[in-house]
Formats: sequence, C-alpha cells, structure tokens
Amino acid sequence: MGQVSGDIWYVIEAIDPGESSVFEVAYFEYDREYTTHLANVTARLYRTPLKLIGLWHRHPGSFDSFSYTDNGTNIKYARLAPETGAISALVNIDPDFRLTVYHVDADCRYRKIPYDVGDTYIPGNFLRQVTSLDDCLGGRREGADEVKEALAGRIKEIIDGLPLVMSDMPMCIEDEYVETLLCSLERDLGFLDSRFGGVSLMRRRNLLCVKVGNVLEIDFACMVTRDGFACSHGEAWHEYHSGDIAEGVMSKGLAGISEQAEEDRGFFKCVKGKIKCLMERLQKNTKS
Repeated sequence: MGQVSGDIWYVIEAIDPGESSVFEVAYFEYDREYTTHLANVTARLYRTPLKLIGLWHRHPGSFDSFSYTDNGTNIKYARLAPETGAISALVNIDPDFRLTVYHVDADCRYRKIPYDVGDTYIPGNFLRQVTSLDDCLGGRREGADEVKEALAGRIKEIIDGLPLVMSDMPMCIEDEYVETLLCSLERDLGFLDSRFGGVSLMRRRNLLCVKVGNVLEIDFACMVTRDGFACSHGEAWHEYHSGDIAEGVMSKGLAGISEQAEEDRGFFKCVKGKIKCLMERLQKNTKS
C-alpha cells in the first residue's frame, strides 16, 4: 500500500495475507476477503488515501524468480493501473532475510529495481494519518460542521428507533449506578469523542447528560421497570444497551464518514482514562 509519484514508488504500509491463506510447499494463495477488507481499511487511515501498488510473498530458499502462477497474478495487478504497472517483491530467508523488488508492466515484463528503507525518503504529506473527522473532510470547517449536524440527526433517529420504555415514573440515575452506566457507555463515548472531537458529562435533573459539542445532548437514566439503562434526546425514553449508538451509525451509514469501518484506528479508542476523571469529577460534585 502506498503512492506513486513520477518514477518513484513509496511503500507506506504492508499487510499480512490473512488467517485463511493457503500455505503449501509449492503454492500460496491470499485470503482474498481478508486482504481486500484490510487494504480498504488501511488506505483510509491516511489523509491522502493509500493505493494498492503491488504485492509481496515469500519464496523458498534462494529462488527469487517468479513462477508461472506468479506471472498471472502480477499481470493481473499491473493491468489494474496500466499507466504505471505494479511492483512485486519476493522475500527469501537463505538463511538471512533478503528482499528483491521488481517492477512489472501490463505486458508482464519485469525489471529489478533498487530501493531505500526509511520514512525520511517519503514525502511528509504521504505519511500524515487521519486523526479526526475534520481530517477526513480535508480540514474544511464548514463541511465538518454540516457533517456533525447530519450525524447528530442520524443519532437522534437511531435513539428514536430503540424500544420505548413504558413507564410514567420519573427517570433518574442513583450514584451507585453511575460507574456501571459509564462502563456501558465506554464504546459509545469513544465513538462520539472521535467523531465530534470531544464530549462532556454532567449531572442534570438527577440524570447523567452526555453533551456532544453544541449539536447534541443525550440523557441517561436507570430503567424503572427492569434492570438496565434508558436514554433520551427529548421527551421519550428508550431502552439503551452498550454500543447502540456506534452500531446504529455504522449499520445505517452516513455520507462523508459511512465508509469508515469500525476497525479504523482511533475511532473506537479506549476511554477508561477519561471515565476515571469523569467519575472523580462526578463524585466531587455529588459530595458538594
């Protein structure tokens, strides 16, 4: 995975072939479903999305030429970008690690090419990774605000689609259940924090309120009729289970971010440290 600029090929990521690959003495086959998925996810981790620029695989002993099967695979990938072709690398361990890199064109002609190793050889703009929703949108603030508002609207729709809590009793969250609720919220807090660039928690009307920027507020409470929690962004209360918000967004999709997979680095980061700080703050506020 990488970029091509002029006659220089920049290899930025290399992915593994997958658990279900076929490994035999004289034959190898990628786990295609796995590698396709992983390649798509890896490509989106960078501000300038990576491209599939070639392949690598290991050969036994000192054999560093391509087999007939390799030729078919290489030409297939070279023809995906006929103007540039592809690169194909062979790994040998005979007994030390050795890497041989070839360029292959659309007519399956090979040319051995030299290479250097190190990030210092790669332009900085190719190495910048996506770290926030604003990065995904190329830094356009207006676009970011529009997407955040659209995402907030989608989250409200998801909450409205959860089962209603059938009770006229007032909703509340007792202090003894706050920590349990925060643990249940861990995944969704991580999701909201990464998508909106920050969340804040507060006690309000004996509820736990999650404030997401200036576009969304969600109240959480204990369900009266059964064990568990409820959430609301308005008047109605709905049954809440851990991950409902994140899973709802990912399953329904949203223009601008729907293609980012759940496995994207950073989008479902652990927020245990934040939860600890929030717990200490909530406990302090409760005592005062």
